Amino acid sequence: MATDGTPTDAALPTGWRLRLGLLLFPLTLIPYGLLVPVVAYGLPVATVASLVGAGVILQKVLFVGTVAVLGKPGFAFLRRWLFSRIAPQTRSGPRGTGSASLCSACRSSKASSNAMPARSRRISSRIGSGSML
Repeated sequence: MATDGTPTDAALPTGWRLRLGLLLFPLTLIPYGLLVPVVAYGLPVATVASLVGAGVILQKVLFVGTVAVLGKPGFAFLRRWLFSRIAPQTRSGPRGTGSASLCSACRSSKASSNAMPARSRRISSRIGSGSML
């Protein structure tokens, strides 16, 4: 069951809206690329702040326009495609890489609280007693 309200078995969106939206999407990143030289050029702070603000607003307007052109099915397709490229591949096997396996590895090691350096123990004991306040 899909959690975002879109059907999972929807056909690939086609048409001019999808093509135009896929063309406009990378263009939404151009204002950020143009802002890097502006910041590094050595202009006055007020000018840099104005240009950065205008660039961010321009990027948001382009992004909202792209989403409007794509529509709900086109944006769902684009999001699914992008996140499938960005998301890490899932591992299959007896040991995972989650926090539970990390915690169990820490518990099984021979590390103890005495392995903390003496200075850190003194600081943590002062914090616990409230004498540093």
